[in-house]
Amino acid sequence: MGAHFDSRVIPENVLKCMRPEDRKDLGVATASERDEKIAGREEAAEQKVVENYLRLHGFLPSTADMIRTVAKVGYYIHLNDTRKNPLLLDLLILHRDGRYLQIEMKVRDKFQPGQTELIEQGFGKLAWSAAQAIEFIKEWLECCSGS
Repeated sequence: MGAHFDSRVIPENVLKCMRPEDRKDLGVATASERDEKIAGREEAAEQKVVENYLRLHGFLPSTADMIRTVAKVGYYIHLNDTRKNPLLLDLLILHRDGRYLQIEMKVRDKFQPGQTELIEQGFGKLAWSAAQAIEFIKEWLECCSGS
């Protein structure tokens, strides 16, 4: 019986020489591509925690289905693929009183063009975890709550 070749076990130096389409067809990826995929999953999980926090505190997603429901405190917009949108950070939170907060969620130090500039100019916050994003939201909510 002949040797069985497992297409998922290809040396990294060979993977790097392959076309991305060919790697995709074989279901293989370079180490950096695997790291990007893992980072994307980690970031999505952190963002989900923040969205759940917002829902618990009276914010609703600004979607066609939910916009018909009057939110207790406000709405939030979560951008899944910001490269296809105007320059906004991952999360835009809109308070009923007119205030807004933008938060960029990161688990790795990789930014899209313009994101760091928005943050540096004071138009948003950078959160490295759900806990940090929730702290920013708490501060923002308490800032003008009158308490």
